[in-house]
Amino acid sequence: MKPLQDLWLPEVETEYAALLARSRDIGVDVGNQFRAFEHLLKRGPDAAWRAIDYIGSASLYAMYARHAMMFFAVAHQQAAIVKWTVVGTEHQQRVALAEAKQRTLRVFP
Repeated sequence: MKPLQDLWLPEVETEYAALLARSRDIGVDVGNQFRAFEHLLKRGPDAAWRAIDYIGSASLYAMYARHAMMFFAVAHQQAAIVKWTVVGTEHQQRVALAEAKQRTLRVFP
């Protein structure tokens, strides 16, 4: 498989920096998630992964860790992290998912 091109959203850059600054534990989760995203770019989605939704032209995935969660979308030969946040309450997770869906639709109509 040909490597995927990454798209980096400015708002995700802000979320990334804020998460790294919050605590070492959150930073470790974020670092591990970023490393997994780098592998995704090289190899494409793992066959065992299941999209949580299909938005516009993209498949939307979620990656949860103890302290941080990342939503990323894959379409055509491109991938983008569309939302990065701390793991919060169920309500906060639903809000983050809704925002991830909106951003996915904006990036991959």
